[in-house]
Amino acid sequence: MKKLILFTILGSFLLFGSSAIACTSFIVSGKYTVDGKPILFKNRDTGTMDNALHLFTDGKYKYMGLVDAKEERWNKSVWGGYNEKGFAIINTAAYTNNVGDTTKLKGQDGVVMKKALMVCASVEDFQHFLDTLSRPMGVNSNYGVIDAYGGAAYFETGNYKYVKVDVNDPVVAPRGIVVRTNHSMSGDLSVGFGYNRYDNAIRILNDAWVKINLAPNICYRLFLVVYIIHVQKPI
Repeated sequence: MKKLILFTILGSFLLFGSSAIACTSFIVSGKYTVDGKPILFKNRDTGTMDNALHLFTDGKYKYMGLVDAKEERWNKSVWGGYNEKGFAIINTAAYTNNVGDTTKLKGQDGVVMKKALMVCASVEDFQHFLDTLSRPMGVNSNYGVIDAYGGAAYFETGNYKYVKVDVNDPVVAPRGIVVRTNHSMSGDLSVGFGYNRYDNAIRILNDAWVKINLAPNICYRLFLVVYIIHVQKPI
């Protein structure tokens, strides 16, 4: 029996006319969820109104990807998705990983996710994939990834390096919860965005961990609260 899609992906879309600087995401380790499966969540803040899901068959594995449907090169980038092996990926723009870097190559964040979905079956595969990419990578992202084997991690990734944050590591995530908004914790924290959202998400998810079991429907409702809070305050 194939070990496929043994995880939960949650997503929502916030559509604004301004720059996309309000994406919020989290990963919950399967060690702490009701069904033992990791949870990957992202709300996408974007000025692109025409989002679509597309089934791709152009890689080693078939995969479902979120795309900007009206873009001319819509099929060259993916903004979140999962493949037939149970590997899933999202990103949030980090803004903090390339401070002072004058590299001209930029905007490859979605290209990297598409390529990863084409060839990766696990978190370990994704790490190897990053290791093999030529530098500079042209990215500035927190990549969130989970797989059908229980793997769960963020990769805080810039043009030349990345830092892996293992959500299953009790030292890194004592309650199995890691949140990322629009800064990387390993980057320059004097810049970036989403610090209020980060604090709110951590507080709400930790409260939920204490009071109730973490299940996909619970996490989704909790993040509606995060959105309500952050739209009333500076991001």
